[in-house]
Amino acid sequence: MNLLEVTSLGVASPDGVPLVREVSFTVAPGERLGLIGESGSGKSLTAFSIIGLLPTGLEASGSIVLDGTQVVGAPEKRLVPLRGRVGAFIFQEPLTALDPLMKLGKQVAEPIARHQGLRGSALKRAVLDALEEVHLSEPERIAGSRSYEISGGQRQRVAIAMALACRPRLLIADEPTTALDVTVQSGVLDLLDQLVTERDMAMIFVSHDLAIVSRMTDHALVMRAGEAVERGSIRQLLASPQHPYTAAFAASAYEMESGFAAALDQGQDE
Repeated sequence: MNLLEVTSLGVASPDGVPLVREVSFTVAPGERLGLIGESGSGKSLTAFSIIGLLPTGLEASGSIVLDGTQVVGAPEKRLVPLRGRVGAFIFQEPLTALDPLMKLGKQVAEPIARHQGLRGSALKRAVLDALEEVHLSEPERIAGSRSYEISGGQRQRVAIAMALACRPRLLIADEPTTALDVTVQSGVLDLLDQLVTERDMAMIFVSHDLAIVSRMTDHALVMRAGEAVERGSIRQLLASPQHPYTAAFAASAYEMESGFAAALDQGQDE
């Protein structure tokens, strides 16, 4: 049985302009799926739709069934129990998910208290455990800090801790390392890979970077101008793409990878 079934998903702007059209895919328990596309392809809107987080004014149509619950058209009170417990979201920019006026420990505590009912010392211990699990040193200091008092890499790890605190079955990561430098990016990707594997979670990884998607997933859905143009294994999409856009996208990714490798080789030779 699939954990997620998306059928003929559409997303429209307030004036009725279609932004996503007829997108369909499934995700089984423990499966990893990449959503690949350029900026404006509709991949992030598709991801937001899955747990009812579309920006104000945008409207979804079609069907999204997450763990047996219909998301499209569902009232907020039905979606709140899903968020954090069944499906969790990691945003591209951690400052989007973190309140700069609230201490980080309190923010991590909120989903734990809501979904697990912990209070007092048990809740404090769960918060510190969540921060330790994402490899943050000095978890007590981090818990007592605000988002502007720690580094970008630390903020993203706190955001990951918040998303995973209630052990969701599906993790949706929307360009989670774009705002980070290369070294920090690699560490965050390794952490996500480790935690998803250890917990046997399903994951949807959204990115414009085919190299990163190939590192984090085995299969991908390629999106262009609001439509899904191809789905297949990463190997298939790279070796024998069926759609011209996929072929151009794969070629561009290959050129970028080759240029990056050449730059590394040159730097090592100097």
